[in-house]
Amino acid sequence: MERNRALSSAARFRVRPEASEWGYNWEYAECGTPKPTPREGYGTMWMVANNSDSALEDVKLFFTSCSKQLRVKLYSIASSDDDDDDDEEERFKVVRLGCGRDAPPLLTGRINGSADNMDPNVGKYAEFVSTSVEGLALMKQIQAVSSPNRTTVIEHSIGILPVSLGYKLIVITGTGPDKKEGESVTDNMALSTRFQLFDGSEEIARCHLSYTDGSFDPSMGPTIEQMVVKQSKRGFGILKLLWHWVRCFVEENFRIECLNNDAPLGHIMVKATQLTGAEVEIRTRKNCDNISVSDKDFFFKYLGFSVKEQKGIMAAMMAGGSGRPQDEEAVIYIPLLSPAEHVIRARGGRGDEPTRMDGKMKKQHGNKVCERCRKAGSRDELSACAQCKSVWYCGRECQKSDWKIHKVWCGKDAHELHDTMIAKGRRHQNSDGTWVDIVG
Repeated sequence: MERNRALSSAARFRVRPEASEWGYNWEYAECGTPKPTPREGYGTMWMVANNSDSALEDVKLFFTSCSKQLRVKLYSIASSDDDDDDDEEERFKVVRLGCGRDAPPLLTGRINGSADNMDPNVGKYAEFVSTSVEGLALMKQIQAVSSPNRTTVIEHSIGILPVSLGYKLIVITGTGPDKKEGESVTDNMALSTRFQLFDGSEEIARCHLSYTDGSFDPSMGPTIEQMVVKQSKRGFGILKLLWHWVRCFVEENFRIECLNNDAPLGHIMVKATQLTGAEVEIRTRKNCDNISVSDKDFFFKYLGFSVKEQKGIMAAMMAGGSGRPQDEEAVIYIPLLSPAEHVIRARGGRGDEPTRMDGKMKKQHGNKVCERCRKAGSRDELSACAQCKSVWYCGRECQKSDWKIHKVWCGKDAHELHDTMIAKGRRHQNSDGTWVDIVG
């Protein structure tokens, strides 16, 4: 088990090891659909429901208090015989006031989380779906009259934005494409957003963002699954520009405050997951040397993300030697915009947009985690392995104890590690050319 964990600790699942323009399999996504499909009038709304013992009662109280203002009424929907949920009041719909229970819904919704099983980031919440222009307009009304940081609306749409330096950004948000007759759905169909940065007609950078992670301790919130620059365009700082616009999108569209114990007050939690050590950018030094920048480097060294401390089931799995690397997930907390700031953004005010592109990247370190005992700490509190500088320890005792594991891959480059894992039967090639690590 110890040796298996060592080989898997630099997992590169769903990453193409061979040379390619991107290095990622963009037809695969763990947490949201890999093919977001915009639809007119469609939207998703999340509403935090922590004011009452019952999340459903909290939602009912909101709609009762705002019924005359919004001209709508909420009705519970009984579960069907085919529904796995035992709670008949878990699902509901919103209709126009005076139209009756049997009227077509403007919104449909369901409760996520209970008093015994709450989302670690936002607690209990309701998720609503709109499938009409009128329903989407109602969502925006609800967000406007809700308490601050309680409700957020994500429209299933496509936007084309002119960004600095003549680039163009296409942002596509939606659930998965419609199933064709006779076709079985194998992909995750959950909501996601795809960012595609263009220089003229050439796509030069991509990012995939989902809203519910796929771990054993799932949580709701913006999650970056893949973010990379096309290989021929690396070394010009393009990934910094793409991150600027991804962050702007999150700030302007996601308005629910993170409530976990690690989060500062009034902040959103943004995660980056499935970090594998794959190259995503190139950094140019003052002496003109080029340095490969992996996804872990980019988030941890240059954006100020910190290693996400795993808790609950995930912490138990890692402690048991699951083979998953400690730094597979990163997290950063960004301040929520005030109502006045939202107005400024709506008018196009984003004064901090990069206006000069170069390969120089200023370091901004986040917290690391001890590879052995999993204690989190800053660079001043932890020390990196002197040879590979890719793992961190809280002291000599942990580093010495971990050497039997770490030496298997310390100092190896991606190709050496890839060959070692294949030789040990720890990596399997999929039919689409990607590779998956065998953990256990």
